[in-house]
Amino acid sequence: MENIVCSNCKGTGKVLYSMSTATGEKEYNPCSVCKGSGHVIADEKAYYSKYPDVSLRNALQLMQKHGKPVQIEILNSEVHILFGDESKYILGGFTVGYRGTGPDFTKRFLNAAGFAVTMNEIEAMAPPVTLKAGGGIKSA
Repeated sequence: MENIVCSNCKGTGKVLYSMSTATGEKEYNPCSVCKGSGHVIADEKAYYSKYPDVSLRNALQLMQKHGKPVQIEILNSEVHILFGDESKYILGGFTVGYRGTGPDFTKRFLNAAGFAVTMNEIEAMAPPVTLKAGGGIKSA
């Protein structure tokens, strides 16, 4: 299997934990996705990030490579994407059920994926939610 740079920590193997407002000193924790190595095996979670802006960028990159998704499942902390070529990926950071940053990025992602959803629909969603190309939305 191929190793690729972790999109959560951008290959550093660490994520910012805290920063002193007095001294500017930063503390880091090992990245929870790559376990501090900076790389992940190219698998379903290869493009995972808990940050919605990074996940949106990764989703757009995946859509350029695989086309529009045929199915999207929105769970509590993950989004499972299935493409027509049967490739599957898991992304994080996309949320539903309220208005805010996560749902804003979810709307941008779903619209780019070919699902015309409104912010009111995203606010009304409760995980798990399944969206199928041409088949609408199925919510719990």
